Amino acid sequence: MGSYAELRIGEVKVDTYKSAVPFEALLMFDQADLVISLAEESEDESEEEDQPSVDGEDDTDEEDDEPEDQYCFKTTVDRARQRMNARGIDVELCRRLYDMFQADMRTMNTWTMFEDGRPMITERNALPGMDFEEYVDSLRDVLEGNTDQVPTGQIPYENGVYQHTWFGSEFRSEAEYHFGDALNLIRIRMLMEIADDTDAVSLDMTDLVGGGYIEGDASDIIDDYMRYFVQRITVDYLIYGFVIENDPSVNARLRSRIMEMSEEMFIAHVMSPLLEKMGYEHVRREQFHGPGEFGSDILPFRYATPLGTIEYYAVQTKATQIHGTSARRGNAGEIISQARQALDMAFVDDLDNERKHIDKFIVATNKNIRANARTYIESAIEANRRIVFLDLDKLVDLVKKHRLTQYILFAKLM
Repeated sequence: MGSYAELRIGEVKVDTYKSAVPFEALLMFDQADLVISLAEESEDESEEEDQPSVDGEDDTDEEDDEPEDQYCFKTTVDRARQRMNARGIDVELCRRLYDMFQADMRTMNTWTMFEDGRPMITERNALPGMDFEEYVDSLRDVLEGNTDQVPTGQIPYENGVYQHTWFGSEFRSEAEYHFGDALNLIRIRMLMEIADDTDAVSLDMTDLVGGGYIEGDASDIIDDYMRYFVQRITVDYLIYGFVIENDPSVNARLRSRIMEMSEEMFIAHVMSPLLEKMGYEHVRREQFHGPGEFGSDILPFRYATPLGTIEYYAVQTKATQIHGTSARRGNAGEIISQARQALDMAFVDDLDNERKHIDKFIVATNKNIRANARTYIESAIEANRRIVFLDLDKLVDLVKKHRLTQYILFAKLM
């Protein structure tokens, strides 16, 4: 017993979800797709309820088929596919995840063999597995009605062995237990790729709302689930982040990821979030460059020291190696000119509306700073402790220290 949500593509029932809706099933929809149909009580039914029972009979035990409020997300395959693509869930991601599970999960997976209707667990290598194209073909067979789906959600494979239609041969036991959401996401997204553009996609949650498993009227369910999902990612990283951070290859992966960024990406996806994580306040981009610019890519921002004083900083970013050759971009002379301009120019702090000067100028690059360039810049700027250098190695250390590793490695960079 229990309450269920039901996902359909056209007339095909894709899945049922007991007591809750998995977040990945909602990624095809927007909140505006939720159709709520409130049952209206007829006047005759209302009058009957007001009438006393005849001859003292008690009608409370009679079962009445009362109308039920309906709560259902509705869209088309084409719109669902576009939304998932916009969220980065495309065919290539599904292929990469599928291949990753095949490569990494082989030792823990099992097959389920049915003999005379009785299940028996055998080793995974008893039969060959499906590749991605074969898996997609199995989904197509189900949508097109070319196979009889047994109640367990499995279809005959060969020689009495049943293959799990939805997840593929590699995804059994521990893999399905620990990565069920990812496997469900692969299945849903590839079904959207196979089905006709105009096919209807529906997620009926009427039973869950009526059973009290979803609070209220579900009118904010996507926003609510998104908040829960962000919390889940945060908690998972707080608990299990050490797995990635202790990976011996993580430094090399971070270096490669940061080095390949353009200057715009470097500012948006490394410098700005890193400075905010480190406690700097009011970090803003310089939107326009030209005559009268401040001499930095990030406008002056402030840092409240533990002693209660305020220090002001600005940043100049480079997506090139900083060197001492004057004829090349990223040279020390260019940095010196920008640093002097930033250190000399006054600005108005909107905290107190007073004119200030920056205390320190940060030079940051996603490449390296040559030793001769560092010496040249420091010697050219009076009181050289006002210059702070952040090269690639230092940035990698800071990214790990301030727990931005997962964001840098896995965020979709625009």
